[in-house]
Amino acid sequence: MIVIACVASVCLGQNVADKDAKILKEQRFNAGDGRTGSAFATDNGHTFREETDANGNRIGQYSYVGDDGKVYTVKYSAGIDGFKILEGDHIQATGQDSAPFDPEIAGENAPADPAPAPAPRRVAPAPAPRARVPLPARAPAPVRQQVQEQPRNPFINPHDPTHRDFAFNSNGAQFQPVQPVQAAQPARVAPAPAPRARVPLPARAPAPVRQQVQEQPRNPFINPHDPTHRDFAFNTNGGQFQPVQPVQAAQPARAAQQTPVTLDASFVPNCAGCEGLNPFVNPFDASHRGQLAGVQTGSFQIPRRAQPAPRPFVPQPVAPVQPVQPVVQQDFDGQIKINRFETGFNFDFQA
Repeated sequence: MIVIACVASVCLGQNVADKDAKILKEQRFNAGDGRTGSAFATDNGHTFREETDANGNRIGQYSYVGDDGKVYTVKYSAGIDGFKILEGDHIQATGQDSAPFDPEIAGENAPADPAPAPAPRRVAPAPAPRARVPLPARAPAPVRQQVQEQPRNPFINPHDPTHRDFAFNSNGAQFQPVQPVQAAQPARVAPAPAPRARVPLPARAPAPVRQQVQEQPRNPFINPHDPTHRDFAFNTNGGQFQPVQPVQAAQPARAAQQTPVTLDASFVPNCAGCEGLNPFVNPFDASHRGQLAGVQTGSFQIPRRAQPAPRPFVPQPVAPVQPVQPVVQQDFDGQIKINRFETGFNFDFQA
């Protein structure tokens, strides 16, 4: 392909300028073991090819079209033996007779000169400490007196006397200069006053006891401005109203004298629905129904209530039973899908 490109470039290179030359073919390769190479050909007749081995030695050639229209080719090598022209159409080949690389002549095998020993370092003696001379006292800094400049009126030109006529120069007459902010004077610290003797406070009089006036509860069913509401024959709600008694504040309990208390039947509270039952007999304990039950309980007498006479049975009329209407089942063409969730479920119906 390089040969074809070279022939094509020679044919086309006679009419193409060097600055307008274009690359017709270009190749590059890398063998991976250190060998590389490249080649290209342009449309003005120039060609180039070069290969490099693993040691860095190069060999290649290049061609170009001379002014007489002929193609000149030069083959060369470059590497450890230097640059050599192996073959040339218009130049003498001198690379074949050149001497090879000699490391002794190049000085690579010459023994290295030993490094000179470092000169001993002289240590200078430490200087004697000098006496510390006290610095002279500084004079106090002069106090700068700030000269307050008069504020300038931007609407008055000092070189134009007509600007002083405020009948026409209204802006100059209305201008109010901004007063400069005065520098804050250092605050003087007053001496702390001597501690004063602590005067005892006079004894406070006891707070007056407020007597709580108990208000009479108001009947919401009586209008104080309507005398007819006092007639409880008609205003039954007002007559039946019972006011709620206010809760009295708890008085501090006084320590009562501890007296012996004898427990008897009066301390047993009444129970709902327990009329006629002996509180000393457990109906679920068989031993409470023995012969000694009455003796141990103090011969407790159970009062019995009179049983009411039974009422005669009176038949009640029975309503006729209505016949049950048959349920008509309707067929439908669709699908019902149930969806279950953590908190419930729902149905999806699709016809």
